[in-house]
Amino acid sequence: MKLYLISIVTLFLHLNCSFADDPITKTKYGLVRGKVIETKVGSIMKRLSFYEGIRYGKAERFSKPVPVDSWDDVYNATSPKYACYQFGSKRGTSSDLIVDQSEDCLFLNVWVPEQYKSGAVMV
Repeated sequence: MKLYLISIVTLFLHLNCSFADDPITKTKYGLVRGKVIETKVGSIMKRLSFYEGIRYGKAERFSKPVPVDSWDDVYNATSPKYACYQFGSKRGTSSDLIVDQSEDCLFLNVWVPEQYKSGAVMV
């Protein structure tokens, strides 16, 4: 499991971020399109590139997950994907706190500060 988490961290090694309306970042698996968001930190507004719902693995039911295959097109990471099933929640439904849930839930969200140049991302 530790080795698998390390491969997730390396997903965003050598980020090359641009802060246009739709930032596109190069990963070892292919290009990923995100979106720019603003968030308040104390009294200061900060701009971030937000990559939401990046698939980092795949697995058949009850099988060990494996890293995702590379892709040729630009991966659209601008909307939420499925969360894993959570104890005590309604299966496969939305609420204010939990997004749609599925067994197919190997997705990652990444926030990148505007001043970020390149390097590893902590997961």
